Amino acid sequence: MSGHPINQAIIAQLLFDLRNGQLRRALDMGFSEEDLTLLQDPEMLSVLVNSSVRWSTVSVNAEVMHRLLSRVKDSDKEIQMIDLMLKYGASILSLDQA
Repeated sequence: MSGHPINQAIIAQLLFDLRNGQLRRALDMGFSEEDLTLLQDPEMLSVLVNSSVRWSTVSVNAEVMHRLLSRVKDSDKEIQMIDLMLKYGASILSLDQA
């Protein structure tokens, strides 16, 4: 029996955060301190990882995602502008003022 991939990903992230001392991130994911104490038992952890029932959800923050994607476009435009300026012989002084 294989567990649900979302459950496995959540537990993998939880373990990664805890190993790196990121207790706050574990709490921000929705785990309580009591939950984290229970999950110190490998058997309890195994139950969650191997459960075929999805016990967690993932959501997308569309506003943040769109902001990140728009930065890529802005960065591409900036690189194109610099390339164009260099192509037409802009001086270093001109690039600093761009």
